[in-house]
Amino acid sequence: MATKPLRLRTASPLPPRLIVYLFNATDHPSERRAGDYRIQLRLPGQRPRSRGSLESTPGSMVVLAGYIQDFDTFIMWDATAHSEFPYSKGVQVAARTVHQAAIDGIAEQIRLIRSAGVTEHVVAARTDHLVQALVRRHEITRDDLLAETHGDHGQRRSTKADSSQGGLW
Repeated sequence: MATKPLRLRTASPLPPRLIVYLFNATDHPSERRAGDYRIQLRLPGQRPRSRGSLESTPGSMVVLAGYIQDFDTFIMWDATAHSEFPYSKGVQVAARTVHQAAIDGIAEQIRLIRSAGVTEHVVAARTDHLVQALVRRHEITRDDLLAETHGDHGQRRSTKADSSQGGLW
């Protein structure tokens, strides 16, 4: 995807607007843990030694995602945890999470963002489970933001939300 972000209007059960940053995810041999997948955060026009930021518009869900063609699988990271970043920042997901999503349709991983000292919840899904995964990613982000507004600033935590709770916003 050469143009970033991709702006989409969607219908229920998704939020009405998505701002999507989609990158190719690879299992680069220089990865800290062999076999893990990553994306490189670089926006069009962003220069080395410069900082980038993900656009955020009220009423829109920002999606930071990678796609792995070999598994027809999307990975969605916590966009709020990566909203500002240095040129070519790597964002990872464990190979086992990708493989589990390829087998079961959807998988989740909690990982430490060492540079920020917080944890994030990553959602991976095959294309045929993408809507379910986007809904889940939105639930996690909403729950994290609610926890932060209620005084839990020390560490991002994501608890499994009951999908029968109703609306998305």
